Amino acid sequence: MLEPVIADGAPAQLGTPFSLYDCWEQKVFEWTPIAHIDWFEAVKANLPKPSYEWYPCIIGQGPFVVMDRDQFAVSVDAEQQRLISLQSLLLLDDRTSNRNSYEFNEALLLKLVGGNRRRIIEIYDYSIDEDDDNACHRKGTMQTILEACGMKGRILNALDLPNPTRTLANDSLGLASCFKTWCSIYKPPFMDVKAAYPSVSLAWFLVALAGAFTYWHLDSNGLLTRIRVLTGKRLWIIAEYEDLKLSDIDLFTQDDYSNFGMNTKILKLHPIVLTPGMEFVMRPGVLHMVITLEDSLLHYLSWLC
Repeated sequence: MLEPVIADGAPAQLGTPFSLYDCWEQKVFEWTPIAHIDWFEAVKANLPKPSYEWYPCIIGQGPFVVMDRDQFAVSVDAEQQRLISLQSLLLLDDRTSNRNSYEFNEALLLKLVGGNRRRIIEIYDYSIDEDDDNACHRKGTMQTILEACGMKGRILNALDLPNPTRTLANDSLGLASCFKTWCSIYKPPFMDVKAAYPSVSLAWFLVALAGAFTYWHLDSNGLLTRIRVLTGKRLWIIAEYEDLKLSDIDLFTQDDYSNFGMNTKILKLHPIVLTPGMEFVMRPGVLHMVITLEDSLLHYLSWLC
């Protein structure tokens, strides 16, 4: 089983800078892509200019609402359900306390694989030309990622690192908890009571290097998705259909809804930069794409089985 070859040297081409708004820091910053330049330019051309339009904190306006995490956690279940029925939620930690941010380094990443840097994992390689038949989906190890991090010429994305400890799966915010959902069906007539909790399938970590991205996709057509940033930055872009109230998982079979395109005649784009100190609770069936701005680690919960 071959690992991806590590590229050496600086990228051959740089794109033009994105101007992005960090709603935690409440300031504009710039990010420059190092690969897939044409596609990133198309994304940038269709994003709203960075302003408080990126921070839609009024309920009923835009696809997500911003709330204090502690405030939301103490609200009654009925109010939580009412809010999530209207919009996705961006929950912020207490700004007066230190953000629980980690350094993206060897010690952190090796914890995810039990200290075994040679353990084989699934890796998507975004450094290879898409026309290459062998591009993108590869087998590699955490050592591969460690050697490539820090803008060293390789853009890698590991999407399914297991989380056997179920961190965040059963915390004080029960909404969208895969563990809570499992417990509700872990009994007859739904399933055999001897069934083991499938932590690898439900709660996992996402590790990506700067420049990794996803095209438009839907996480689930059922329950919610929760994303908590542990280190780094991700640009999360939600698309609302101008002519539809709800997403349809079959839309990608239609030419007008290409998962590569930026058709703003039918899509309204809403970007948000996710950083440590934030947790994003996304409604089901939400069309979105993700761009990794800095080497980052996310914790991810979604009921997909």
